[in-house]
Amino acid sequence: EIASCLVGSEMCIETGYAACILLTADLSEKSRKEVLYFAEKQHVPVVQTDWEMAEVRLLFGQRAGILTICEAGFAQRIQALLQTESSSSNG
Repeated sequence: EIASCLVGSEMCIETGYAACILLTADLSEKSRKEVLYFAEKQHVPVVQTDWEMAEVRLLFGQRAGILTICEAGFAQRIQALLQTESSSSNG
């Protein structure tokens, strides 16, 4: 399951369902700070992506800057894929 808004993300974090949070490159600084605050309180990993909200819309059918992954296995896999993508583009 994926929550794709600030309110949904906060709820997932506070209830312990959030396994990982992905942030888009064009997310507002205010929203970014709010997500980081809640995520740090509950020790939820946050991953900054190079994606923009328009790309998220193409992938998921909904424009969003915050994607909260609620399934632990999927969260681990997407984090690993993003790490690999980041490593290959840097070197």
